[in-house]
Amino acid sequence: MADNYQLITDSSSDLPAEYLAKEEIIAMPLSFTIDGKQYYSGEMDEKQFYARMRNGAMPVTSQVNVAQAISAFEDVLKKGRDILYIAFSSALSGTYNSARIATEELQPSYPDRKIVVVDSLSITLGQGLLVYLANQAKKAGDSLERASEWVRSHVQNVAHFITAADLNHLHRGGRISKASTIIGSCLGIQPIININDAGEAKVVAKKRGHKNALNGLVEQMGKVIGDTVNNICFISHADCEEDAFYVRDQVRKAFGICDFLITQAGPVLGAHTGPDAVALCMLAECR
Repeated sequence: MADNYQLITDSSSDLPAEYLAKEEIIAMPLSFTIDGKQYYSGEMDEKQFYARMRNGAMPVTSQVNVAQAISAFEDVLKKGRDILYIAFSSALSGTYNSARIATEELQPSYPDRKIVVVDSLSITLGQGLLVYLANQAKKAGDSLERASEWVRSHVQNVAHFITAADLNHLHRGGRISKASTIIGSCLGIQPIININDAGEAKVVAKKRGHKNALNGLVEQMGKVIGDTVNNICFISHADCEEDAFYVRDQVRKAFGICDFLITQAGPVLGAHTGPDAVALCMLAECR
């Protein structure tokens, strides 16, 4: 039956807590360490998280581990339900691999239950968009097999473009070189980062000035969207809501989309981009 499986994701999907609770979707929390103390996503107010970063904090994130995945999965399996787990990109985190190992360990004890683990090859609301659409399919009556196949077949259609104002965090995460960080900071140059077919974060363009970089997100999306019919656009931001609204308005003008989900990015994205980053995520013909 369509309602006999549980949709699970992780906190890197950046879906609002209210939406997850309303739709009864489980999001396993990744952890982060800031100022020497470890927290799980959701334990610190996001405004406080970004305020600490603005004051010089350099947080690091940790993946969902195998024990955490086993615990989350087994709670569902004990209730006689199957699982569809849509994971953070395997190119950016070991979370997918933890879920895969957890599945291998649990399956012999629950031979009648199905656990489907899908590598989203996505981050932030790109991953969240796949979860959202899978949930829409589930609510429409799709079986676990049909919903999971839809997600797998559309992973390469989720386009994300991200820009960040603070280049130091991108350098710390290995996304740009030290020379590019110094020159870019002096000249006000911001990179446009794409999550590519392999789920990796790669710089695809550079723009001088913050507003030009925000426009660049929409420009890059225009290159890949093709004839894809979009009913909704997802935008996440690192404590810069007005920038997200600006990108929304440009998307509306460029593509005629009227339905948006705009939310604050959590620590998983924020730790690597710093404050004042914006991510634009939509369905497209390609990435």
